[in-house]
Amino acid sequence: MKSSFIAGILFLLCASCGRPESIVSTAQQEPISNLDNLLLEISLDDMPNSASLDFLNGFAHGLDPKAYNDILKCVHDIGPDSWNRVMTDVHNLSKIHVKQTVQAIEDMAKVFISVVKDCKSAVSDVTRDIGILSRDVNAGVFAEHAMKFLIEPWKLVQVVDHIVVGFSKKNYFEAGDGTGEFVGVILGLRLHDIESFLKKISD
Repeated sequence: MKSSFIAGILFLLCASCGRPESIVSTAQQEPISNLDNLLLEISLDDMPNSASLDFLNGFAHGLDPKAYNDILKCVHDIGPDSWNRVMTDVHNLSKIHVKQTVQAIEDMAKVFISVVKDCKSAVSDVTRDIGILSRDVNAGVFAEHAMKFLIEPWKLVQVVDHIVVGFSKKNYFEAGDGTGEFVGVILGLRLHDIESFLKKISD
């Protein structure tokens, strides 16, 4: 069964796959009210000042652990408006609506891109990662492949849980790591980790 999941993901990542609109519901965006009661408990007032930077550092690690130390040199903190945007995205994660969840994750990736895109000290591997991330997120490639990956309900539930578990523990690095890991897997920055990613989210 594991091999069939891997094969399915590789198929979904191929360029010849159909458009996601043909298989994904276009239901209105509607934040769900209960992710095991986690999201309702997330409040900016309860977060340490380091929460936003911890989240971005975690995103960098999840995106590509091998290049983490180099990507970290490009990461800096974001202002309250950008962090509020991320938190809105977190509250919009849904175990029901694929499109809504993908749009929320995509927007979090865009916040990360806004931080690292003009990094002057990036080494070649980091430049490659940032280039792929920026190109594929802004061109809709990430959204297309992510919606196809998440079309199976169990994957949608597991990915959302995988992302919000850090918030449940008030571990914002882990929350960012889960988000960046999913983005990295979908964009092929962590293609070799597809099998371990599937195993992790299904445990």
